[in-house]
Amino acid sequence: MGLITAPPVGGVGVVPSDEADGGMVSLPLSAHQCSELMFTIELTDGVQVRWQCSMRDNNLYVHVPDNLPQYGSKDSFVALLEYAETDLHVSHIIVRLSKTQPDISAVIRLFMFFGFSALPPTHSLLSLLPSQHCVCLAYTASSE
Repeated sequence: MGLITAPPVGGVGVVPSDEADGGMVSLPLSAHQCSELMFTIELTDGVQVRWQCSMRDNNLYVHVPDNLPQYGSKDSFVALLEYAETDLHVSHIIVRLSKTQPDISAVIRLFMFFGFSALPPTHSLLSLLPSQHCVCLAYTASSE
């Protein structure tokens, strides 16, 4: 299973374009501005996975929903990682999991398999996030 194009991204700093451009065009985001983004990745006809994100200080913060779909979540997240590194040129990708997430230990192991590391609640990357009810993990994007 593969994706044909980069995922469309909606939110501040991104404007719609014509379909020939894949549906979206990225605009530069200010380094200290917080932008809300929604990644919608279509895996097959009628099967979409959506990732709600925020971008601040060149870091992408991804909210992992409690009801993460079993089918396609891994593939869509890999596409999101690739897009964040190659097109958004982020420094870090931080995932935020609710402590009430079903089977949270398996979800944490999956993110650690992708190269994420657990962050302590006092870490500087989490300075603006309330973290008492969540677990956060970070991935350092490659600097190519």
